Amino acid sequence: MKKKLHFLFALFLGSFNLIAQTSIPNPGFEDWNNYTWMDPTNYQTANDQLVPMGLSATVIRTSDAYHGNFALQMTTGKVGTDTVPAYITNSVNNPNQGVGGIPYSQKATGIRFHYKCNVVSKDTALIFAVFKNKGKIVGSYLYPITGNVTTYTLFAKTFSPALSGTPDSVIFALTSSNIINGGNGIPGSMLQVDSVSFTGVTSQPLLLDGDFENWQTTTEYYPAGWTVQYPGALQTTDAFAGKYALELITQGPNSNNNQVQPGTATTGSNNNNFGGYPFTNETDTLELNYKYAPADSKDSATVQLNFRKSGAFIGGSQFYLPAATKYTLIKFGFNIGSVPDSVIVTLNSSKTYNPPLSFVGSDLKVDNIHFKSQPLTLGIESLNGTDGIKLYPNPAKDLFYLDTHGITGTIRNLAIYDMGGQLIESRNYSSGLRNTVESFDLKQYAAGLYLMRVNTDTAVYYQKLQKVN
Repeated sequence: MKKKLHFLFALFLGSFNLIAQTSIPNPGFEDWNNYTWMDPTNYQTANDQLVPMGLSATVIRTSDAYHGNFALQMTTGKVGTDTVPAYITNSVNNPNQGVGGIPYSQKATGIRFHYKCNVVSKDTALIFAVFKNKGKIVGSYLYPITGNVTTYTLFAKTFSPALSGTPDSVIFALTSSNIINGGNGIPGSMLQVDSVSFTGVTSQPLLLDGDFENWQTTTEYYPAGWTVQYPGALQTTDAFAGKYALELITQGPNSNNNQVQPGTATTGSNNNNFGGYPFTNETDTLELNYKYAPADSKDSATVQLNFRKSGAFIGGSQFYLPAATKYTLIKFGFNIGSVPDSVIVTLNSSKTYNPPLSFVGSDLKVDNIHFKSQPLTLGIESLNGTDGIKLYPNPAKDLFYLDTHGITGTIRNLAIYDMGGQLIESRNYSSGLRNTVESFDLKQYAAGLYLMRVNTDTAVYYQKLQKVN
């Protein structure tokens, strides 16, 4: 059973589940979904942008091969009213800019491959080959492919003009539509390629994989209720409480973005123009536990609150998170000045949206983020009679006992929280705990309601404790 965090709207004795809407979904980052896709090894593709957004892959492996077992197929897609060209590249951003590539030190005289295509009228698929030496381009070649070709056909071209020198690296890229000079292409354009090689040389680049036989599987996890950017957002077991926390890492330039990009997670849209969750407090306090390791002492993580009413922005706040080597509780008070109907929360691993290269690697971990008006509590499953675990007496004045005789799992961690979500005691058992009775003395704490978490190797359970005077 995974931990579920909900707004505490009532307190009753006995065991029960709390279910209510919060303004920050999944605040303990215990609930995660995932997407899985495949890319040709050593290449970045349009899939890396699209699939984590819940969209279909535009680059796929097909068994309709000219040589070997597989070939590459790319199809231009459509997202709403936007056209999304499929591409693969081993460069950073536009191949013609000459950034990135793979090692290669032979002076090729041409290129050849076999292909099929169904390129929509007025659209053009493109082939890029850019050769460099010490970062300087010594040969750049762009070839268009058009029409409808239903059987594998040889494409062979001699480089003209010839390379001006011997390269030390080469960029190779393909796209299913014309993306040069602001072009977007036309949905449905398809290019299928196999058996790519350079001519006039004795060997091919080791990382080219011109037969597209090697593919890598990527699984991207994202927290339920949040929108994240890939790469840069990760599930981590280095949590303040529960099994997981959210980790955001500032990324360097890649094929999707030619600038440094903070790791970002938001409860609304990427540009905060829509989305969010109901919220009606004019004043409140945001609380969260975090760790932060900036790559540059000038960097800091940020938390942004975007308040809206009837779809219009009515106010916002931005807070900064300084370096913290261990989980630190931080609280941010705010006064909007008017009553909103919703809020969007955005977390960033760096303080600007276009940070310098020195910020790459800044690492933010966040757990148990909530508004003070919506204190954390947990979906509670009774321990009494569950997997042989029993907690007694309950209520009690000071001492509580946890009897684990008859448990079907092995306990790895025991923890107690107050109803504000603050950890007050935690015990780890590296070799596991079974068939024993553990005691807990809460005499130093105020009378009231507490939560015990029992983390086994198969499940996580929660039980209310009531301390009385």
